[in-house]
Amino acid sequence: MAKKPLNFQQSIIDFMRSKSDRMERELKVPGDWYFNDGDEEEIKSWTDEEAEKVWEKIKHNIYKLGCSGLRYELCPFCHYYGYEHNGCYKALKNPICVKCNYGKRHGICIGEEGQVSEYKKILQSFEDSRISMYKFFTNEYYTELIEKIEKNNAKAIA
Repeated sequence: MAKKPLNFQQSIIDFMRSKSDRMERELKVPGDWYFNDGDEEEIKSWTDEEAEKVWEKIKHNIYKLGCSGLRYELCPFCHYYGYEHNGCYKALKNPICVKCNYGKRHGICIGEEGQVSEYKKILQSFEDSRISMYKFFTNEYYTELIEKIEKNNAKAIA
């Protein structure tokens, strides 16, 4: 039996929402610090082709590279806007970060000293709770999440 095609936009939304809900539930981090209605609306505006590319990059980083935590390798917006990590966290000097709508809504993730983005607040919440984000969002967590999302988000074939 042929595999049903995915709704890639919804898969990405569910991926982000799941992480947001888990941080809110277990760390008491406001969920909209990580994922909000504006983020969801933007993802819905992506074409199927764009969303599929983003989804496949995230899956590659989980399955092939063993990524965990809350890093750019797992960020749909970093992939969508074409962020390439060069080892420098001077995001304000990176034109990709400056044009990123996620950064406009939440603050540029790793901005200049003294600027507090919601991403930095989330990292501080992990630190304050003495919880490693890499143990909280393990590769196993991501692998199971991808499998669950793909099972639940297969498009109905008309």
